[in-house]
Amino acid sequence: AEGIISGVEIVADGISELKKKIKNYRPKVDVLLVHGGDPKINRAAVESSDVDVLAHPFHEFNHVLAKSAVENEVAIEFNLDALIYARGVYRVRALSAFQRNLKLARKFGAPTALTSGARSQYDLRAPREMIALASLFGMSEAEAIRALSKTPWSIILRNKKKARAWSYYETSTILDA
Repeated sequence: AEGIISGVEIVADGISELKKKIKNYRPKVDVLLVHGGDPKINRAAVESSDVDVLAHPFHEFNHVLAKSAVENEVAIEFNLDALIYARGVYRVRALSAFQRNLKLARKFGAPTALTSGARSQYDLRAPREMIALASLFGMSEAEAIRALSKTPWSIILRNKKKARAWSYYETSTILDA
């Protein structure tokens, strides 16, 4: 359907599994995320132009990955469920990781995506709430608005454009044969 955006978050145990899943799902979805956290998975995700968002990079995000994210237009996710549902030391660690990752994203100009991590309609958050939560780890209002709207929208438009170009290529190849 025309107004529906499809997406998938890939979880993989290793690089070969990740690459297979990316190859399988990329043509089928508008937005492709990779569940990071593992250094090798994080690296493979930001080095692939077929990936749109590195989800849950946490403590294993560094300047090398930030540079690759910029080169391949991979957005870095800040999933607020780590702040909403975590308690005590886990929340402190999440805030610390978010601050560090935001600093790297700013320094290198990596795109950022702000997500609620909603698992049901009850977990959804209003944009103002998400902006307020993002301020806890130093994201400005303008950065949060961009991470909530401009970055996701640009990902969707870029992938729609790629899909049209690919279908045109397939059609012209068939007609030329």
